[in-house]
Amino acid sequence: MLKDLPRLYQIIYYLSSMSLSIILFTLKILYSNFDQYNLNHFHILLIVLAVLFVLGLLSRWLYTNLKKKYARKTYTQQNQYDEEDFTKDKITDINGQPVSFLISNVTTVYIIQSFTWPSVFAYIFIHLILFTMMVEGESLQPNPFFLLYGLNIYKTKNNDFLYDFNEPFEHNAILKLNDNKDCRSYLVGSIDLNAKKK
Repeated sequence: MLKDLPRLYQIIYYLSSMSLSIILFTLKILYSNFDQYNLNHFHILLIVLAVLFVLGLLSRWLYTNLKKKYARKTYTQQNQYDEEDFTKDKITDINGQPVSFLISNVTTVYIIQSFTWPSVFAYIFIHLILFTMMVEGESLQPNPFFLLYGLNIYKTKNNDFLYDFNEPFEHNAILKLNDNKDCRSYLVGSIDLNAKKK
C-alpha cells in the first residue's frame, strides 16, 4: 500500500504505524536496565512520552505535507476515477484491521525475551522484513496517528488505495500520488461513500 509514496514518507508511515511496538520495546529496554542506570518511573514516563511525541511529530509532518500538496494540486489529476466510483460496494477495507495489526505490533516485542544487543538486532531485522512487506504488499495497514487526524484510507476491489482527508478544499479532485502509470494510490479532500453513481 505504500509503494507509491516516496521512501521518506514510507519510513515515517511505517514508524508511526508501529508506534505501539516501538513504545513497548522502549519500555522493555528501560525496565531491563532499571537499576543499572538508576532509573525511576518518572524517567521512564518522560522517555516514553518523548518517543511518542517524536513519532506523533513525524506523522503530523507527513500528514501536513500530503495535505498541502493535495491543496496545491501538486499531484497528478487523473480521469480514471470519479467520486462515485468510490462507494461502499466498491470498498473492501477501511483503515485496515486494527486488531490483527495490534497483535503483530505486540508480538514483535514479546518474542524478544531479554535485552541484549543480539535481541535488539533481531528486533530491527524483524521490522525491516515487516517494512518491506508493508511497502510491497497490498494489505491496508492502519496508522493510529492518521486516524486521530481524521485521515481515512480505503482499499478498493481493484486493489487501489484512496487517502481521504475528510476536509473541504477549494477543489475536490481525485489526484494520483505520482506520475507513474502503475500508481494505484490516490488523494481526495472528502468523499461520500454513500454517493450514487450518476
